Amino acid sequence: MCNPGFTRVRPDVCTMCLSGCGSCSPTNISACFNCLSGTYLDSTGLCTICPSGCLTCSSSSVCLTCKSGYQLSGNNCNPACNFPCATCNSSLACLTCFGGYSLVGSSCNSDASCSNTSSCTACPLGYSLSSTSTCVQCTASNCNRCDPTAPSTCTLCTSGSYL
Repeated sequence: MCNPGFTRVRPDVCTMCLSGCGSCSPTNISACFNCLSGTYLDSTGLCTICPSGCLTCSSSSVCLTCKSGYQLSGNNCNPACNFPCATCNSSLACLTCFGGYSLVGSSCNSDASCSNTSSCTACPLGYSLSSTSTCVQCTASNCNRCDPTAPSTCTLCTSGSYL
């Protein structure tokens, strides 16, 4: 058996396929059967590099998964937004916000419900309401809610995380 990117041309000889091919024809190394990650099989049968930010794609305009630091938006991989932005444009201006935050212009502002005297009745995600009616920031990573007396003790994780 040959390594990925190679094809068996004789019982004891493997030959490298054309660049980007995962496997190819033993009689024509430029005829790709499938492509390596980061490339896709184009209409001419060649493996072509995926667009910037794409880890895997099915064409020059359809990303399937994104590289680290990018997020899938429709068929494109855009630079990942900074929290609390849920989605952002290519300039990293916020388009939508995570729960507990509201979009104001191109920024996400906390939805904390506090009076002028700092007496709060609700806190955004990543904070918990203390017994003194203040919002205490959770210090545990991937934490939406925490014990306000011990901010490193998470009680509700972000989506995809668990206690």
